[in-house]
Amino acid sequence: MLKDFQQRFHLKVTGILDDATKQQMSRPRCGNKDPLLILSKNTVASLGLKWSRSTLTWSLRNYSPHIGEAESRNIIQQAFDAWSQHIPLSVKEVCSACSANIVVDFGQTEHGDHYPFDGRGGTLAHAYFPEDGRIHFDMDEPWTNR
Repeated sequence: MLKDFQQRFHLKVTGILDDATKQQMSRPRCGNKDPLLILSKNTVASLGLKWSRSTLTWSLRNYSPHIGEAESRNIIQQAFDAWSQHIPLSVKEVCSACSANIVVDFGQTEHGDHYPFDGRGGTLAHAYFPEDGRIHFDMDEPWTNR
């Protein structure tokens, strides 16, 4: 498992808990547990965890009060556009009442998925594998466009 972690984070794969590995382990990561992080690209694909289409839609359920609705939409679309530059996937926004493949939501503590946020300074966000399509950001974080 240590070798998987080292490979996942592009460290020298030794299987030894060296300083570089300890340093990477101490860095904040997304809210997913490590077993999800160490899945290889091939393992994810072999489980069928990929989008079944190349054009996806997204909607914003609510937004960060720190940056506002328009800026939240803009930043999220820019992120999807950056993603689409590296993989054959197009992601376009639809209205918040429309059915979307990906739903972006800003929430606090218990927000309906049994993975509560911990307030400012801890877990920033979490997301679900395809085809679930949920992306949740912790509303308590001081989000900014800078």
